[in-house]
Amino acid sequence: MRICACCRRPRSPRIDAEDHEIGIAPRQRRGLEIISTAVWRILAPVGLASFRVVSMLLEFDQRSDALHLPMWIPQSVVPLSLFLIILNVAASRRRPGHRGG
Repeated sequence: MRICACCRRPRSPRIDAEDHEIGIAPRQRRGLEIISTAVWRILAPVGLASFRVVSMLLEFDQRSDALHLPMWIPQSVVPLSLFLIILNVAASRRRPGHRGG
């Protein structure tokens, strides 16, 4: 009976592999850190602006023509998803063993 490679390791298999396991060089790592910083610095103001749009739609009680659904409900997906992306980037930058700023 054969055992898969992930079962032979004492730790549990993880989706996100360590840098040395997937072969990211320090230079490439720095480039990815710059990109992740740019992502949250761009998405933060865009998310804030989209939150303002959603709050205006809620204030005006704008509804769709076909379903008469309040438009703030589907439009709120945009700032929510941007906020979740920012949280994901922040969490990945603060994980244990992370090198960088």
